[in-house]
Amino acid sequence: MRTLADQIAVAIENARLYESERERRRIADTLREVAEVVGSTLQLKEVLDLILDQLHRVVPYDSASVQLLARDRLEVIAARGFERPEEVLGVSFPLDDEHPNEAVIRGGQPLILPDAQAAYPVFRQKPYAHIRSWLGVPLMVKERAIGMITLDRREPWAFGEEDVQLALAFANQAALAIENARLYEQAQQAATLEERQRLARELHDSVAQAIYGVTLYAEAAARLLEAGQVDVADEHLRELRDTAQEALRDMRLLLFELRPPELERVGLAAALRARLEAVEGRTGLETELRVEGEGRLPTEIEEGLYRIAQEALNNALKHAQARKITVYLRHDERSVALEVADDGAGFDPKAVEGKGMGLRSMAERARLMGGELEIESEPGRGTKVRMNLELMG
Repeated sequence: MRTLADQIAVAIENARLYESERERRRIADTLREVAEVVGSTLQLKEVLDLILDQLHRVVPYDSASVQLLARDRLEVIAARGFERPEEVLGVSFPLDDEHPNEAVIRGGQPLILPDAQAAYPVFRQKPYAHIRSWLGVPLMVKERAIGMITLDRREPWAFGEEDVQLALAFANQAALAIENARLYEQAQQAATLEERQRLARELHDSVAQAIYGVTLYAEAAARLLEAGQVDVADEHLRELRDTAQEALRDMRLLLFELRPPELERVGLAAALRARLEAVEGRTGLETELRVEGEGRLPTEIEEGLYRIAQEALNNALKHAQARKITVYLRHDERSVALEVADDGAGFDPKAVEGKGMGLRSMAERARLMGGELEIESEPGRGTKVRMNLELMG
């Protein structure tokens, strides 16, 4: 009888261990899937939406928020589950003893309030009056708190130690995704400033100089006409026309670059088509856009490819003296390829290394994207700029 009881006890313990191991495996799989989803974009708003979506899979909540730290204040930059989200979003408050958030940020550790309304008066007021249980988890990057995630439940004593550990594991992944998105945003802002400065230089170097040339030719032609030298004046007028056309071409290019299409809204193919129609097409060049592949690419990939295409098109327009420009875009679930080809003068790629033309910036952008840039050109044979990129599964 004792042997049977021992066997039953062993069987029960084995079943418990098996169930516990299966649950641990399920949790690990969920956290891995969640990490992949949250890290799938570099757009901060998309990252925040994904964090709140995926957080509910890990630790169910009635309401939740993401708060980021700036100058010893926390700002709510994303929220879910509140009756009036506009009363929560954008709210900024100091780190003080009136809020439990201070303990989370200062200590760098999670905090549970089993009955939030009993612990802090702020939870008895709108828009937080529905909160009874509260869980705050820090967002840590290199042992530095950049903010926190809060999870709320309508009933007291709703969160346990397992919820804390799961939320903490999730927050570690979320913090990295947020930091990467913020760094990407900062890089984009820096690139925008650099682009404005470049456009200002080009406005001075090309358009302003061309307009000055037009003025000189016009004045010279007027003097020659007064002197009766019609043939020489006619030659100056032809020079004036050519210079004015160059200025018009450069101005169209600069205006387009100042107000490019909304890439995120229209997509890469439509943005390339708009560029060809607005700039190259209006200068008399024959253009062709060939696209193979359905759907959209990730935003950061579309943006990188567009910038490379833009630089290649600018070079062809300014230097190639081409009659036709062809842009070819092909993509599927595994890879993407972009090619900008012209039938212009061509050049020796080795001879122009380090001499501008944007080749270095295109190659650097391709490298940062994880792709490869190829330049195929020789004098008199046109130019092809190719970008090949393998997509992550």
